[in-house]
Amino acid sequence: MSGKEKEMRSNLVWSAYTDIGPFRKENEDSFAVVPPATFVIADGMGGYAAGEIASRILTDTAADLLTGAENITELSLKHVITKANRKIVEEAINNPEKQGMGTTATLCHIKENVVYWAHVGDSKLYHVHKGSIVQITKDHTYANMLVDRGQVSFNEAYLDSSANMLTRAVGVEDVIFSDSGSFDVELGDKLILCTDGLSGTLSEDTICELLHDSTIESMANKLVKAAIDRGARDNVTAIVVEILKNC
Repeated sequence: MSGKEKEMRSNLVWSAYTDIGPFRKENEDSFAVVPPATFVIADGMGGYAAGEIASRILTDTAADLLTGAENITELSLKHVITKANRKIVEEAINNPEKQGMGTTATLCHIKENVVYWAHVGDSKLYHVHKGSIVQITKDHTYANMLVDRGQVSFNEAYLDSSANMLTRAVGVEDVIFSDSGSFDVELGDKLILCTDGLSGTLSEDTICELLHDSTIESMANKLVKAAIDRGARDNVTAIVVEILKNC
């Protein structure tokens, strides 16, 4: 089971692809592209297909709030997360079998050569500039919490069996705190949004290598397939965006 999209705009070209992977019964990842330049990715969690519902609520909320909106900023994106959090909490209250469902959320909007972003969880936003890749978002995981507190080194943190446990997710608690920010982009820069099925399987160096000799229209598919070929055990989703000219 997979899904893909691709499209060209006057100043951007992008592609998106999602695959259930070989080990999961449902695809709990969701993505949305809201014209003209907003990109959203979410990785749901919870039993009885509740993770799929949670991630879809997040992407649907983004589409509802941002379609046709003017002057989208990081505050606009944070508002999407807050509104989706409320909806997911209410859905779980009304359907007790969905208690504990939640989702990651990574959103970005591109305007006038600036990328505005908001984020919760461990899905990622990368910025690729002149062959170098930088992770913009910070993972809200138990391992990162230990590192931030100075209790262990980065390598030591990931030896813990709870390393990848989320410390923050949309829909799990009544109040959600999201990270946000902005950064400049230039002609030829690329953005990658992905779920941890991809980032947990492919290193940043490997992602950069795969970017070579491929069009952006095929890149999301190529990254997802590479992660599956290398043993990804989760759903895998990616959105790849390239800046074609000043936007």
